[in-house]
Amino acid sequence: MINNLMSKKSLTTGKIKLHILNLGECSKCSLALTSFLLHKKENGFKNISQTNNPEDCNCLIITGCLLKIHREKLLETWQSIKKNHIIISFGDCGTEKQKIFNVEGQNFKNLTIDSEDLSEIIPIDYIIEGCPPDEENVKKIFQEILGQKV
Repeated sequence: MINNLMSKKSLTTGKIKLHILNLGECSKCSLALTSFLLHKKENGFKNISQTNNPEDCNCLIITGCLLKIHREKLLETWQSIKKNHIIISFGDCGTEKQKIFNVEGQNFKNLTIDSEDLSEIIPIDYIIEGCPPDEENVKKIFQEILGQKV
């Protein structure tokens, strides 16, 4: 399921430069993203590339749940993005549906959840729900971001 927050935001450049920030997830989302990126050209997404530098990106994808030890890294990454950008929360871990590290009655100090929803910390433009998100929904969100007909 795709959850659009606020108004639908698209990129006027027609190109997406992704930066992926993994806050700690079970690897299902990483595998889903890798599969999408490996097949991007055959699915009509020749204009998507990846960068290791958040300053160069115009689309930040966040996977995993926000642990206390990652809060500073999340804010630092978000603040370093200089261009018009879109932020995607990828998978259930960035929402109140998150599952990992949610151990009832346990206190893991720095491994405890900082927030149950990333949108409480930074502005999120899109949430792609699922554990992991369905590839069709991933395609739809990128079509929408690029202003393509869905």
